[in-house]
Amino acid sequence: MKERTPKKPNWDRVEGILTKEGRELLSRKNVAIIGVGSLGSEITRLLTMAGVGNFVLVDPDKLDESNVLRHWADLRDVGKFKVTAVKKLIKQRNPDVQVKTFPQDARINPCIFPGLDLAIITGLGSNDAQFQIAENTKQVGITTLATAIYNKGQGGEVFVVKPNEGPCYACFSTYLNRSINAEVRNGKIYCANVNPEQAPSFPALAVQINRIATIAAEYAIELLKDSVTLKNSEKNLLIFSNTKLLLGKSAKDGHEIYLDPLRAVSYHIPKYPDCLVCGSYNILSDLTIEELLTQKGGD
Repeated sequence: MKERTPKKPNWDRVEGILTKEGRELLSRKNVAIIGVGSLGSEITRLLTMAGVGNFVLVDPDKLDESNVLRHWADLRDVGKFKVTAVKKLIKQRNPDVQVKTFPQDARINPCIFPGLDLAIITGLGSNDAQFQIAENTKQVGITTLATAIYNKGQGGEVFVVKPNEGPCYACFSTYLNRSINAEVRNGKIYCANVNPEQAPSFPALAVQINRIATIAAEYAIELLKDSVTLKNSEKNLLIFSNTKLLLGKSAKDGHEIYLDPLRAVSYHIPKYPDCLVCGSYNILSDLTIEELLTQKGGD
């Protein structure tokens, strides 16, 4: 006898934590995942199982054999666009979810941003991409989670960007990194970002990536629920270590500061006054990204 496949998931155990009202709230939320690779696909999987009802998936890449040991998709999806493969998996988990896919660079199609409740950025490579996404999310006024995995899976980060509050994503991006190491003063991190040698990179195990994805998904759920705890928190950066992780140097005596394995630490990243997107150059916000870079001496 052929086994019957259920048509819809049973939400009883999820609602035991989120409540029915909370789960229904998530079902009305619209989340963009910009970068549907190993980290982005796992975040998407977790948010789907929590009840998020609308996704916009943005990624120009196709799945290949090197992806499948860390990605939600598998060998059956090799050669397909990642957004197409992940959309199929979302629908298999919950047919009621609405999914829009954009197999292209997020900079090409800014129409993806209006109507979103949250944008999750999972490691943008180029400086231009970082600035363009920062400008788009700032103009639309949506909350953004910037997430990344460090080289060889040593750890990862989740950075919360709130509209019209504090630093934007460009303040935090590696493009605006102002020193070799961060300085820690009274629990606040300055000269934004961690050691560049631990900047986002490809080598990492799925178990290491999934720890960061779980943290990011929990942040996303709390933001979508309009959590008072996150709303009132001054800390906007969380760093998690899979292995012993160099955070930076003390401003007091220059000694190196490490985070032990499987530990998390939160910091406050201040707004960067000279940020091209939200800083003192904001008076030029009607200019294009290229013009902004020219004003600042870029090329």
